[in-house]
Amino acid sequence: MRILAILLLLYSITQANNAQQQTTSDASPLTILVSVPPQAYFVRAIGKDTITINTIVPPESSPETYEPKLSQIRAFAQARIFFGVGMPYEAPYFSRIQQTNKNISYINLGKLLHNIKSNYTHDHNHAYDPHIWLSLTAIKPQAMAIYQALAALNPSKESFYKQNLIALLAKIDTIKNDLDAILMPHKGKAFLVIHPAFSYFAKDFGLEEFALEEEGKEAKIKSLSQMPELIRQKKITTLFMQPQFDRTRAESIAKMLNLKLEILDPLSEDWEANLYSIAQKITMP
Repeated sequence: MRILAILLLLYSITQANNAQQQTTSDASPLTILVSVPPQAYFVRAIGKDTITINTIVPPESSPETYEPKLSQIRAFAQARIFFGVGMPYEAPYFSRIQQTNKNISYINLGKLLHNIKSNYTHDHNHAYDPHIWLSLTAIKPQAMAIYQALAALNPSKESFYKQNLIALLAKIDTIKNDLDAILMPHKGKAFLVIHPAFSYFAKDFGLEEFALEEEGKEAKIKSLSQMPELIRQKKITTLFMQPQFDRTRAESIAKMLNLKLEILDPLSEDWEANLYSIAQKITMP
């Protein structure tokens, strides 16, 4: 009897350890990849502590020209979802990740917006402006797609994700109302950027974006010579550059056009604060 009692005790300890290990495994955060830093804001808002987020393009790099490193593939071996926006590198890079990670899926959130036309075309085979996170009207279907993907991957957390989604959608409405109040008095205002990244934002709030780059290529001297008349007509006082681009060249262009130079960053991970910053800078005299 004593031996049987000992065996039963050992069995119960083993089962308890197995259960604890299983619980720990189930509670392990899901690894999620995002293409650009602002996407992390939405995935984190919905997934919270049930996920770990890795951003492929670092904040200081331009996603238009970024080439992911081979070392990143090894780091992403445990990732379950790759949320993209339709940048040129994403599809081929996903294929490379799949070679070592068969469990990962790629969700191109840009496809949700395929009917939205931008007022320019990149030379990277973009059928749309890939800066889809800068549209307050387009961000809700993106958030819904993120929620659905996380819930499918982790059904036990579906109600938790849904609750977080509802809170996020309410916050988006609040931000939209705030920005409407800030930008309504400036409806029709034109602003000049080096790289055309803000067309969705401009469309949402009745602004005009003009860009020096044409089809993703640097502005040539000939096209720059035509800018003074546009600047005069549209009463433009500032040239906006992204921090990911060459500041020396931007300063030279601003001086040539007799404009102030300011930073307008479409890639900040703090999406909410950055939208307010963009609105305030665009409305500066």
